[in-house]
Amino acid sequence: MPRSDAPAPLRHPTKDIPPETVAQNAHALTVNVSQTREQGLVADVAKTTAQLWLEENAAALDALNAYIEENGLPLDRYRQF
Repeated sequence: MPRSDAPAPLRHPTKDIPPETVAQNAHALTVNVSQTREQGLVADVAKTTAQLWLEENAAALDALNAYIEENGLPLDRYRQF
């Protein structure tokens, strides 16, 4: 069978185990630990990505804010409210 050049899936089983009391509480509450970890990872990646974007674009955002302070909103004269 030919080998596929497709990248390996990003999902891998995790071997780290939460502390026993947390694991017991999660089991008692029927919390899906794997799904919860995945959701936490997704949230952390999104938060970090947003922070990096803000840092990388800080100069452009500052320039835009300075322009608006000096000149007002570009289409402000057309606002109906």
